[in-house]
Formats: sequence, C-alpha cells, structure tokens
Amino acid sequence: MLKNFKLCVFVFFAGSCLAQTGGSENFLSIKLPSAARQAALGGNFISISDADLNLAYSNPAVLNPLHHHQLGFNYNSYLAGTKYSNFSAAHHQSDLGTIGFNVQYFSYGEFTETNEFGESIGTFKPSDFKVSILGSREIDSLLSIGFSLNYIGSQFYTVNASALTLDLGVHYSMPSIQTEMGLVLKNMGVVLDEYSDNESLKLPFDIQFGVSKRLAKSPLRFTFTADNLQRWDLTYEDPRELNQIDPLTGELILIEEPNFFDKLKLHMAVGTEFLLGENMHFRLGYNFRRREELKIDSRPGTAGFSWGFGLKVSKFHLNYGRGTYILGQGTNHLSIATRLGYFKKK
Repeated sequence: MLKNFKLCVFVFFAGSCLAQTGGSENFLSIKLPSAARQAALGGNFISISDADLNLAYSNPAVLNPLHHHQLGFNYNSYLAGTKYSNFSAAHHQSDLGTIGFNVQYFSYGEFTETNEFGESIGTFKPSDFKVSILGSREIDSLLSIGFSLNYIGSQFYTVNASALTLDLGVHYSMPSIQTEMGLVLKNMGVVLDEYSDNESLKLPFDIQFGVSKRLAKSPLRFTFTADNLQRWDLTYEDPRELNQIDPLTGELILIEEPNFFDKLKLHMAVGTEFLLGENMHFRLGYNFRRREELKIDSRPGTAGFSWGFGLKVSKFHLNYGRGTYILGQGTNHLSIATRLGYFKKK
C-alpha cells in the first residue's frame, strides 16, 4: 500500500511541471490548466476578456456581462491516467457586477492497497476538489477587478487536507491599440487541515502577469504570460551533474551558471490565436519551463508545445487543446460552453 501511495504522490508532482517548486508546495492540482483554451496557449492565459466563461477560472477579473447565464464544462485527460473536470456558471447583476460559481474535481485514478506480503486487500481513489465563488466589477470601460474565494479539499488514502484561498485579479483593456493586460495574485490563504500533525502544508502562491495583442487588420492575436513572479530564480540544479570528473583530464567538470535570460524564460509562456471569424479559432502555444524541465536531451521532441482549436456548433461553443509534456506523453482538454437563453421557448 505504501508503495502505491508513493507512486500516486510522484505522479502528481511530476505531472504538475513544477520541478523546482513542486516539492515545497501542496494542492498543486489547482495550478493545472483548467480549460482547453488555456491548455492550447501554453497553460496560462489571463489577459483576455471576451465571451468565454472558462477564462474567468484563470483570472476572475475577466468575468463580465457577456457571461450572463452561461454554463461551462471542462474535461481534461491528464498524465498517467489522472483526470480532472470542472463546471462553471455565471450571472450578471447590473447594480452589483458579475458573479460566478465553479467546482473542480481531480481524480488520481484507482490504486491497489496491499498488505506487507504484497497481497491485494482492496483499492482506494485519491482525489482533490475545489469549490469557488467568483465576482468581478467594471471600474470603468477599460478597467475591471475581480476575486475568487476558494475552498480546496484533498484526500490521499486515509489522510485529508483542506485550505481556504483567495485569488485577486485585474484586467485592463486598451481597445485603440487592440491590447489587453491581466494581473493575478493566486492562492493566498490559510491551510485548515493538514495530512498529518507532523507536516506543515504550504499553498502554491503565484503572481502572474499577461499581455495580449491583436495585430491591426489581421486575424492574429499574440499572448504572453509570466508566472511565479514572486520567485525570480526557478532554475534547477540536477544533483546527478554535480561533482562529475572528466574521464580524459581527471578534472572537475564545471557547471555553467544560468544567466539572466535563462532565468527569465522559465517564467514565460507564449501563444497565438488565429481568429477566423466568430465560429472558428486555431491556437498554438509554447511553455518555456515545461520544455526546459521535461524534455529528453537526446530526443526533445515537442515537449513544451501545445495547440488547439475552437468552433461554434449550433448552441454550443466547443474548444479542444492538447499539450505535450515529454516524448510520447500529452494531455487532452475538452471544453463545452452554452447559454441558458438558447434553450428558452420563444
């Protein structure tokens, strides 16, 4: 049983793509891309405010009147058999602002429990969940602010943990130059329950900043997002590379220190949207840190790259995103959104 539990924890931390911060933080499932559009554009996407309700999960400030009576559902097939999904809904009140609700469930799959002799004595299913209440308000035609109040729960075998967190977001639009910006402070809060009395859990606090720019008279929109701005150096020192001796000279092999740009790129994800009308979009993304940390040097493949598309079919908006993590291992994300008004009898 202990072996399977350790495997579960390994899958979670390895799949999170946070090799430098993963070992010092908990509840990392809440940092995964929540919807297909975010996944297709590199994993983080906080700077656009449009009719897509699913964007509000990443930045509550982009929740807006266009989301009135929208419903959104996301299903994500992640690595090593893990899966997660979420459901969202929103309502706009003219004198109050726009409020939303989101619930997310993350499943690590089914694990076999064994006794000390390796005999199977049952199964268990570790999981996380998150319930959020969101709100946003327009300060003026250009500036919006928002919040997300979240309750997070986690269960691993017979131990449980929970936390209460707050996300704060800002969105600023400059329509004259077709540019939008977003700033989010994520996962501020307190741990309510810990897995054990001997463990002190740490929330995955994250500061993110994003900019999106659409080219004039062009269907192209570029987006740039920087995360983990609260911590400059995200580089990782592989212990296997330390104190190695050159077999020819017998001298110690010196490891080159990362420079400014090596550290800068680990914060960055970039993406491009091809806006071919209202009913068809294509997307490409690239996550620098994901590629740097998870590529295989001899066969890097497409680690760090992502792509996807969006289309409108009848009363539904469908989005698909796929991200590549390591050679032969990718994730699939499907999002469906609709509006309650579409189904009202006229």
